[in-house]
Amino acid sequence: MTIILPPSYMQNRTDHTALTDRNVINGLFTEPNASASLRATGGVNPSLGGGLSVQQHSTPNMSVDINAGVAYVRGGSVGTQGVYNVLNDALATVSISAADPSLPRIDRVGIQIEDAFYSGVPNDAIFSVVTGTPASSPVAASEPPSFLTLATVRVNAGVTSVTNANITDTRPYINAVGGTFVCTSATRPTNGLYTGKMIYETDTKREMAWSGSAWIPSGPLGVLLPTITASGNSSSTSGTTELIDNIAGTLTVPNVLANRVIRLNFVGRGVNGTTANDRYSIKMRYTTDGSTPTTSSTAVDHDWVVNVANTGSTGVNSANYQAIITPAAGTLKVIATIVRLNGTGTAILVGSVNFFAEDLGSSV
Repeated sequence: MTIILPPSYMQNRTDHTALTDRNVINGLFTEPNASASLRATGGVNPSLGGGLSVQQHSTPNMSVDINAGVAYVRGGSVGTQGVYNVLNDALATVSISAADPSLPRIDRVGIQIEDAFYSGVPNDAIFSVVTGTPASSPVAASEPPSFLTLATVRVNAGVTSVTNANITDTRPYINAVGGTFVCTSATRPTNGLYTGKMIYETDTKREMAWSGSAWIPSGPLGVLLPTITASGNSSSTSGTTELIDNIAGTLTVPNVLANRVIRLNFVGRGVNGTTANDRYSIKMRYTTDGSTPTTSSTAVDHDWVVNVANTGSTGVNSANYQAIITPAAGTLKVIATIVRLNGTGTAILVGSVNFFAEDLGSSV
């Protein structure tokens, strides 16, 4: 095929078709239904009316109600069919077929386009229920061409009514070029991706951007969980041997993403030394492969040097020891250690501590 004529809105032509009008709408949307497809997925406008959400009938029975709203339904007969704009201006009720007496099934509720130019007779848009096949482990009925699924309904064996607990919302939201696509971390778009495309994941509460090769958070994620809050005196007495702070323990942060700037914070711990003017180094060491860090694990790029002013005194208290790292993806584990730099005495880490990591954003 070649350019479809006439292009939309030529001033001196009178042969414009419904096809070109449908493709004006189609061209504003992203999320094609397949790689390199000219068919936008379509969806509902979540802001208008009730967003075409599906719910139990006011008095539960074998029907469901569909709220008012606006939808764009992809034509499924040919690749250039475009999308159909459908407006529902009032609450609509559709019937669910009687339940199988012994097996459950999953029905599909949605909008069916019937365009006689391609298929069907009525030249209409209707709310339709595609009845599933009863089975011990049922799957949703297949989606027919030119159909937009709004919800699936599990019809358990022998039931005489459908409630909201049986209804699963499956409405895709329309997304224009440059807009943010709403999805979950398991339903990220895979077709029609372009650098800078934005999504919002409802399960992780994260905004992500397509980098050209991967999904990355679009901004800082803030404090990563879990954190550590602890207090007490370390039982490890440090001299020239580097020892781990056994009160703070190991900070463990799962699922750290690649190419992220992470700030480590070790806040509030002090040093209690036996000899005045001794100097101690507190370090943070970490791993990203899930193994427990040791005193030979990777250290951050600087340490925290503490001077013991007087015998038996705390050198520094309520300080904030911070360091920036760009770790590999994986489970980040961090420890704090202490070792004497010069002097003759020993020291322990004392007081309360907040030990946590912050995601400051992308490193690329």
